[in-house]
Amino acid sequence: MKQTLDPKIQLIADVIEFRGYEISPANNGIQAKLGESDFSDDSVSFYVLKNNPDHVRAKLQINSPLPNQMERDLTNIQKQLQDSLDGVADIDTFHAFGSRRGMDIYYATVTMRDTPSPVIKFQKTAGTAFQQFKGIDSKMFRQSLDNLGLPRSSNLRLALTRIFRESLSAADLYAAIQAEAGCLISDEDVAALESILQLEKVPPFISGLITLMKAMHESPELASQPEERTSVVGDDPANGVDS
Repeated sequence: MKQTLDPKIQLIADVIEFRGYEISPANNGIQAKLGESDFSDDSVSFYVLKNNPDHVRAKLQINSPLPNQMERDLTNIQKQLQDSLDGVADIDTFHAFGSRRGMDIYYATVTMRDTPSPVIKFQKTAGTAFQQFKGIDSKMFRQSLDNLGLPRSSNLRLALTRIFRESLSAADLYAAIQAEAGCLISDEDVAALESILQLEKVPPFISGLITLMKAMHESPELASQPEERTSVVGDDPANGVDS
């Protein structure tokens, strides 16, 4: 049975998982591996207090080999987590609690933002779109674009092809859509987005991309600034996805 999380913890889980953390259930919350960093063997838990569910805590278990490095390690971990929670919450300084099974334990207060950054909504949508990509190969993607009637030389098709090719993670997909949305500057490109969304039986992995591109295009502060995009391997009908 899937664990039902407090909405605050669920938001934290969605955000840090999108940003590359490995998430697993924990008592009254979640546990996250610190990922590809100097602390990849360590983990942090986020949970709400049972006697005061409005309060969120972070519990850190770390094994610092050199005691004189502990303060620096804690500062670096706090900064790493704050960067990962950007737009959602603020994490306070970690304070020592004790040790257990050879691991030092620290706690920090987590203060949720009253109004999360609008970027978070787009990142969650990108995470959903990335999940829909799983199991879709280049042939299936190409055939789906053919079925939508997108010419192989159209700007929108080339943009979707680049997004598909570059999306090795949810964060990659978000960045690719952000870049392509910033390049949608012609009325023809925008009209193509609108026309696809009005079609019936658009595959979810396509409609998710189109919806996110359109939303980002309509929010200029979120889309990357337009830049010249050239045809590269994978864009040309003779190469890559559109072969």
